[in-house]
Amino acid sequence: GMKHPDIQILKATFPEEVSFFSSVKDIQAKHINLVRYLLATIAPNGRKEREAAQIVEQIRQTGDKSQKKQLPGITPSALIAEGEGRKMTDFINDDNLQAVTDWFQVDIDLQDNKHLQGNPNLTAETIRDRLANESTYVAYSGLSCSGYGVWGLIKLEDSANHSEHFRALIEDFQQANIQLDTSKGGNLNDFRFYSYDPEAHINPNYRIYKK
Repeated sequence: GMKHPDIQILKATFPEEVSFFSSVKDIQAKHINLVRYLLATIAPNGRKEREAAQIVEQIRQTGDKSQKKQLPGITPSALIAEGEGRKMTDFINDDNLQAVTDWFQVDIDLQDNKHLQGNPNLTAETIRDRLANESTYVAYSGLSCSGYGVWGLIKLEDSANHSEHFRALIEDFQQANIQLDTSKGGNLNDFRFYSYDPEAHINPNYRIYKK
């Protein structure tokens, strides 16, 4: 992974637009370039981004997850029409799903992976780095908002088979001895809270997942 990635490489790796929400309760989607958002997770710039990073650091220090409600976030898999909410039912009725991005968000929870390397002192950082170094499919991997997990982005060949790809990914990760959180990522409209990680890994040479 590249530590402080070249902007041009990042733009070429994450050119898609995704839906951005100012909080999980916001029902007015805006459009944002994925590259812009991921840069904000690595090197927050400007007042709002730095505020979000500070909230994340507070959550990690205090363990108070109720503060997540203040954080912005994206739907990595779905581009929802601007000004629309992210209820799945709206996708069908109002035609507000403009596009699928083909990005899939994977979540790995520290609690589910205590067995890794038989290591009782296992940290989320260890899992993040292992994911970045061992999986050729993971384009981005960083710490989750709580600091007790990892999230990553994988490019799917065909989002029409979103849930079938998800099942295959769960099995592939299990074979690598990593347990994915099966409650997240399965739906196109799943929300991803902003999370700060200056040590996140970017892999511009990721492979597209076809299984």
